[in-house]
Amino acid sequence: MDALSKHSLEAFRSKQRAKDTKKRPYETKKQFVFQSFTGIEKTMLEVEKLTGVKRTTICGYVGQFRKKGLITDLYKAPCKITGNKAKFFKIV
Repeated sequence: MDALSKHSLEAFRSKQRAKDTKKRPYETKKQFVFQSFTGIEKTMLEVEKLTGVKRTTICGYVGQFRKKGLITDLYKAPCKITGNKAKFFKIV
């Protein structure tokens, strides 16, 4: 598979995830975002790309998770996507 078709396939899958996410009810999106922080630490942008949920919504969810003590920010480092400094989060 050449690079162009691989990129096109990834773009299609990303759009499909976004469509699927829009159909999800509020609580399901919240659970989906929470579960996406399992495993390795991630930035909000990485979770947005993974889930298709908008970053502003993820930010609100992360605030709720932090108040409940479910998630913590570990450190600031260059984002793997943008290269800009960003917080990395992980489930406690």
